[in-house]
Amino acid sequence: MGFLYYIGGLTTPPHNERLKLAGLDATFYRAEIDHRGVEQAGPDKGSGCVITPRSPHQLKPTPLRDIGYFKDKQRWIEIDGGKYWLGWFTDRPMPTCSDLIREKVTPGNALVLGDGSKWLIPEYTSIPKTFALDDDGEEIAIVPNRLKAFDSGVQTMLREMSKQVSEADASDSIDTSYSSTALLYLAVEALAVNYRTNRKEAAALGILTTENVVEICWSALGVAEKPTVIEG
Repeated sequence: MGFLYYIGGLTTPPHNERLKLAGLDATFYRAEIDHRGVEQAGPDKGSGCVITPRSPHQLKPTPLRDIGYFKDKQRWIEIDGGKYWLGWFTDRPMPTCSDLIREKVTPGNALVLGDGSKWLIPEYTSIPKTFALDDDGEEIAIVPNRLKAFDSGVQTMLREMSKQVSEADASDSIDTSYSSTALLYLAVEALAVNYRTNRKEAAALGILTTENVVEICWSALGVAEKPTVIEG
């Protein structure tokens, strides 16, 4: 099973708007949600609902013994001032990439990350598009809402690369240094395309490093040469 999530003030599974308010709408996109209400005994010492997205290989709902707040067997972290809590069991292995993978994945390249497992990094050119009409009535292909954060990270990096190429006209070489913040953002969003993860889950798993975020970004962009990383 994957990670556990606790949302205070609820006793039933949250609807899409409540997930969006908590910042979990992308994580739970089209997920089968298993849940269990908690009365006056959550990680915030109040009532709420523990939820978890069902893994694709699960043939049955997650057993109730695996959902809930069990203080002595779990670790819980408050996220964004209590919008939700992220939890996992401490008496069993952490969630793996096979627990977190989405039902449908975008083709790409497998990279070994910090947990020693191979994670499928999507290639930007392979992400699905939605056909729509522009203001002139012309058909266009647009990035679906769930992938807009990934698209934004890619576009930011491509603009920076284009800027560096333009500036190289006045010199003999191209400056290939990039902000570690921008690289981390793109790496996190690339992982979220194929897995039910965000920055917090990635940090809990320890799968990202200053080295492999570069490999993830360059794999997603389909670029062979690795950049130099600068802080900030």
